[in-house]
Amino acid sequence: MKQIIACLLCCSALALANPPEGPHYQNTNTVVFATGFVSGVGFKWRHWFETHGFQLTLLPYIDMQKNDNSLFVDVGTNYLHALWPSRTYLLWGYPSRNLVYSYTGFHALLTREKQTMEGYYEENDYYVAFGSGVGVQMNVGSVQINMGLGFMGNIDDIYRRDSSAFSYDYEYITNRTDYALHPSIDCSLGYTFGGK
Repeated sequence: MKQIIACLLCCSALALANPPEGPHYQNTNTVVFATGFVSGVGFKWRHWFETHGFQLTLLPYIDMQKNDNSLFVDVGTNYLHALWPSRTYLLWGYPSRNLVYSYTGFHALLTREKQTMEGYYEENDYYVAFGSGVGVQMNVGSVQINMGLGFMGNIDDIYRRDSSAFSYDYEYITNRTDYALHPSIDCSLGYTFGGK
């Protein structure tokens, strides 16, 4: 038991004296899956320069059938600014480095759905959000985890028009625009490559 403790102490002293070369955030590219109010939902590409970066998010879905048509497009773009990079340390045996950053951007969501069989139904929804916040990026080896908290404002414009199969002569039409301001959360998980 004493030998195991002595070995652990020696390994800890060596690790402290020679910190591991962990992943740097500068000049890196990251491919991630993201979900968030400001970053958007979908596949995201993030690139860091020296202290500035950007990220682009996109998730398109199109379903065109004879009687049903659906379109779903989610797109987001954010500007990133590095605030505080941590020193490299070991986490689960991998070199790790955290980065606190700020982000500002917008997120747009377009949904369009049309159904003509057994009555008529049409819905168009345009959702746009603008926001800003602070995030934490953790790199463990090549795996990157991001979580951000901030505030956002959004505009949601909804148009619905439908009639049942039994009453084609009467239509229900809803046209509404909503505005809101509230806290936001953004999360992502991905793979990082490149860097110094």
